[in-house]
Amino acid sequence: MRRLRPREPRSGAAIPWHEEGEEPDYRFSLANERTFLAWIRTGLVLLAGAVAVAQFVQPLAHSEAGLLTALAWGASLAGIAVLLLVWRVR
Repeated sequence: MRRLRPREPRSGAAIPWHEEGEEPDYRFSLANERTFLAWIRTGLVLLAGAVAVAQFVQPLAHSEAGLLTALAWGASLAGIAVLLLVWRVR
């Protein structure tokens, strides 16, 4: 099979991918970076919260299963309440 290699552009010829599009506004790039960092921060907080719950609830798992179930229901209802509040405000 023959290997293909990129052709060198002819002298004076414009490279097509430099001709298309415009330079993006720097504010969009910064906003995208802030959004990405916010998602990472949220993920780390959720992970830390899960570790904390696992550490505190683990000793209770064998003795009081009802408390664990109540904690899970409470967290679920709190999450639903936050979602409804955000949806209503928006």
